[in-house]
Parts: sequence; C-alpha cells; structure tokens
Amino acid sequence: MLKEEFYYLNEAEKTLIEGFVANRPMLEAVKKVLLSGIYNDGVMKPGEKADPLKNFILGRMSSPLMANAPMLEKGLEVSGIIHGISMIDSGINELEKFKKVEKQVIEKKNKAR
Repeated sequence: MLKEEFYYLNEAEKTLIEGFVANRPMLEAVKKVLLSGIYNDGVMKPGEKADPLKNFILGRMSSPLMANAPMLEKGLEVSGIIHGISMIDSGINELEKFKKVEKQVIEKKNKAR
C-alpha cells in the first residue's frame, strides 16, 4: 500500500524517509521547528515588553490588509490559517506510515521430537 499511496516518491526517497522516521528525536525536533510559530509567537518572556502583535493571529488581523476587512473576510482568513496548520500536522503524521515494522520470527517447535 505504501508504494501506491506515495507514488510520487522514488525508492531512494522512501528509504530516506524511513530513516528519518526511525530517528524519533529528529522527527520531534523537526515538528517543533515547523510548528514553533504557533506555540512561540507572542509568548511573553522575562525582560521583554508585551507585544500582542507578535502573536500570529493578532498580528495578521492587525495588518494593513486585514485591519479594515469585513468580519467574514477575517473569519475566512483565520479559517485558512487553521487549515494550513492542520495540513502541516497531517503531513507530519503521514510520515508515520514509513515507520518500519519489525517482523517477529516465531520459532515453531516440533512437538513430535
């Protein structure tokens, strides 16, 4: 099934992804980098002034393009941002399909012996 689902990857690319997924700390680190803006933008830190516009949603809604936009347009913009974040997370989760499953060899004993 993996071959059909990821038809756009060649065997070398699939092997590289298998190695990447096998390295759990690396996978989690990359996920943190890709999603860091969601978690870290606008988070207050000791010694820094509070700036709500650092938050990605508040900053986007305060931009000149969105400041005077109707509420429906703002809602669609937020919905698009949420969908984009969801797509990134879904893509990361798709990588799990490359995780190698170890085959267990069950030793059968001959009861007649």
